[in-house]
Amino acid sequence: MLATRGKVLVNLDKCSMHINRIVKILNKTGTLNQVIFKRRKQFHKIRLHKKCFKHKLIYVPKIKEKTRYTELRAKNFITRHKPLAFDINFSKEDSIMRPLINAIKEKSCRIWTSTTRAEATFINKGRQDLILSDKTWGWAINQGANIILTDRPSLLIEYLRRKGLREKNMLPLEASINNK
Repeated sequence: MLATRGKVLVNLDKCSMHINRIVKILNKTGTLNQVIFKRRKQFHKIRLHKKCFKHKLIYVPKIKEKTRYTELRAKNFITRHKPLAFDINFSKEDSIMRPLINAIKEKSCRIWTSTTRAEATFINKGRQDLILSDKTWGWAINQGANIILTDRPSLLIEYLRRKGLREKNMLPLEASINNK
């Protein structure tokens, strides 16, 4: 955590059962606002967000697919809990998630997505980073993502700067989260 302090968000996948021990480490390292917790179950039924709120941790609800009441549940969740973002899986250009993504962004909430599987596919095929960038990160951004989980953070930062989507002296992450 010391190596990441002030630089990136850290996704602690499958660690929520150890939240009390994790909080002690985060307080000791001064990285409390850099850790994200998520769950794959229905976001509106999970109580993890209450634990995260209590400890001043970031909880990102995950939406795997759009169902009948997903948009209404997301809007209600935003109103009650003010999450930093929603983790949304989308995979088609004409995604049925697009109206949901727009509704979430209208409420000043961010959209998180992962590009790690696509990155692994391109790397295994020996493709160039430019192709990887446009086909994965560019596509995700065009779909509405404004937080990207990647296994190649330095390349993503370089890509965002090249596209004019990230400035060298951006507001520190912690300040951005605290001012939300």
